[in-house]
Amino acid sequence: MLIAAVAGVALAVSRHTAGRHGTSRHGGSEAGSQTLSAAAAIRAQAVTWVLQQVGSSAIVSCDPLVCMALAARGFPAGSLLQLGPTTPNPVGSAVVIATPAVRSQYGSQLESDYAPDVLASFGSGSSRIDVRVVASRGTAPYQALLAADVAARKAAGAALLHNRNVTASATAASQLSAGQVDSRLLATLDLLARIQPIDIVAFGDSGPGASAGMPLRLVDLAEAARGALATGAAYLKPLQASLVVQRGSYRATRIAPAQLAGQAVLQVQFDAPEPLGLLGTRAP
Repeated sequence: MLIAAVAGVALAVSRHTAGRHGTSRHGGSEAGSQTLSAAAAIRAQAVTWVLQQVGSSAIVSCDPLVCMALAARGFPAGSLLQLGPTTPNPVGSAVVIATPAVRSQYGSQLESDYAPDVLASFGSGSSRIDVRVVASRGTAPYQALLAADVAARKAAGAALLHNRNVTASATAASQLSAGQVDSRLLATLDLLARIQPIDIVAFGDSGPGASAGMPLRLVDLAEAARGALATGAAYLKPLQASLVVQRGSYRATRIAPAQLAGQAVLQVQFDAPEPLGLLGTRAP
């Protein structure tokens, strides 16, 4: 009899508690849905950035969900390395998309051993997704080569600024002097300046939250430059013709007219990540 009474009281308390907290449980479900939606939005931002900024020939490591999203939006399946319990590390890829699942799998080794630098970061806290550069030969050799590369970029940027066929905005000149411009872009600008005068309006395309040393891979060139013999299409045509015949690492992925703050420009862009050592640099 005592057991039955206790059971009856427990059932009544349980029903009373359910009535009082049913709304809270529903609220918890809504909160969970909002969290999932926020995570999906962050994932979509990262996927979109990779599609726009990372070359389709680059091997990209990702968790199954992100790999599926990239493939669904046209990224070549053959360029995707799906990470999972049986994948020892992302080495062999150029970029790893560090979702919470990937960070959980590799822990602190992801940054210390495999992918030290961030190309772009989306979201914050535990939901953050980083697009990171993979150090294929290890972190120490990568960082030494990156430092040498930045120094070479500074020297090449200074040489461009001393070229009488090159003019640049104050901001662009500062970025050239600081070694912030991609090696492929520096070589391309040097090539174009041999053809005719060029006017550098701006550099761009740095990813949000990018690590120091990650280069700017896009340049906006004015439709004419000081000392040029032509303007508009007549000025841009020989520049475009010289760009489209480039091969290998020096072939730009975007060469197109654009508008920058109402100004007509020629936009030249290279994919991420930048190959290190193109300017003849070697790790010390």
